[in-house]
This record gives sequence, C-alpha cells and structure tokens, in this order.
Amino acid sequence: MGARSLVNRRWQSVWSQRSDVSLDGDDTLESLIRADGFNTGFGDVTVDAWTDFVDRTCAMLGLGTGDSLFEVGCGAGAFLYLPSRRGIEVAGIDYSTSQIDAAKSAIPSGSFEVRDAGDLDVSPGVDVTIAFSVFQYFSSLDYARQVIDRMCRKATRAVALFDLPDVQLADQALEARQAAAGGADAYAERYAGLDHLSYSKEWIKAALEEGDLRDVTVEPQTMAGYDNGRFRFNAWGWASSGDH
Repeated sequence: MGARSLVNRRWQSVWSQRSDVSLDGDDTLESLIRADGFNTGFGDVTVDAWTDFVDRTCAMLGLGTGDSLFEVGCGAGAFLYLPSRRGIEVAGIDYSTSQIDAAKSAIPSGSFEVRDAGDLDVSPGVDVTIAFSVFQYFSSLDYARQVIDRMCRKATRAVALFDLPDVQLADQALEARQAAAGGADAYAERYAGLDHLSYSKEWIKAALEEGDLRDVTVEPQTMAGYDNGRFRFNAWGWASSGDH
C-alpha cells in the first residue's frame, strides 16, 4: 500500500501515545493489557479472563512448543506474551513505534517491527497468523481484504481474526461507546474522525475462503468481562496445505 489514509494516520497518532508499560514481574501482563487498550470504560479485562481467552485460542489453533505465531497489529504484545513464555515463537508488526518498543521490552525473544498491516511481508511463512482487535481501525474493506490476503499467504496452518465489529450491531456499539464516553457530544469531541470499520460475517467468511482457507468458522467474541465483545465476532480458517 502507498501513503496511509487520513483515517489510518489519525489512529496511528492515538496508539503512538500508548506506551505505559511497566515490566514488573507478575504485573507485566496486566500492564500489556492496559497498554493495548483493554482497561477502558468499554470493559476492564482481568488477567485471568485474558489468560483464559489466549489459552483457549492457542489450544483451538493447535499451537504448542516450537510452533510459530505472527500477529498483525500486535500493539504492546499482550496477546503474544503468554505464548512466548510457553515455547511458541512469536513475532508481530504494528504501526506504533512506542507500542513496538514496549513489545520488544516485554518479549525479548520475539521479533517485532514497525510496519503497516497492508505491507505485511508474506515470507518467511509461519504456522499461524492472527489479528486481534485491529481490523476496526482499517480505512476500508479493500484495505482489509489486502491484509487478509497477505495473512493467508503467510500462514501455513491457520489464520484467525479476533474482535471484529459486527456491522449488524454497529448502531448499538456506537451508542454503548457514546454512553461510556459521557454522551454523544463528549464522544464526538474525543473521537472526531476516528470511526470504527465494521464487517459482515458473510464478507469476512468469503474473504478468508478467497484466501484459500477451508473450514472457516465464525463465532461471537467470548472474552469474559469485555463489554465491547457484545458487538464483536471472531473468525478463523485452516490453510489448505496444512493439518489440523
């Protein structure tokens, strides 16, 4: 992709300000969850709930010691932190320099790079590519399809997209965000020009299948205590050449 759109640049500015990571033993994961934006008024996610979700996801994708996991829009590395401590080789990209610096500090064994999602390098290949709560920040469906295509080309086993805003629930989601921000006027002032891109389940399923994935599954978001999850869904599929 060439120059980033105005929408992407605005979101980049927001996330570049998030670097409040304290590497303090058992508090590291909690700090990463906070840095990646899951401690807002839209749902405070506990370490236990986060750990449960990551563990279930790794089990579902068959990820274990010696496997490789790559995250698009990895932020400070909250999702990758636990897999990295369990022998899984992790890597990721994000367009925020401060977030990538935090990921490098929290997960020194990982490989992290400041890069736009649309410029994802499809080689070398990895077992699994994921994106968690990042597709809402994309500028268009065309751009999202470009990212999905690259994720599918990079993965040898599976591709998983988590926390996708459901277009059928977009109005309710906006109302909830406005209420959490103190009303429609307060929300408009704080998030002017920072719209969320929503997706239909049918569009996501078709995009993954066009990426040559099979057995594509679409299910509601299931993270405990995550208020935004009411309006989000997850989708994943398996590379035609891989086993599961």
